[in-house]
Amino acid sequence: ADGKSRITEEMMAIVGAKEVWSNFRHTRHGPVTDEMKELIHQEIDNNK
Repeated sequence: ADGKSRITEEMMAIVGAKEVWSNFRHTRHGPVTDEMKELIHQEIDNNK
């Protein structure tokens, strides 16, 4: 894969994480949301 497609993949991953995060913000499962928040922050950090 060339550099351009790699950047696109990273952007898609970040956009996907943000979509999941906004969906979870609207749910009322506190513990699940906290757990997902951790996972999403890890994903975002891994994609930096």
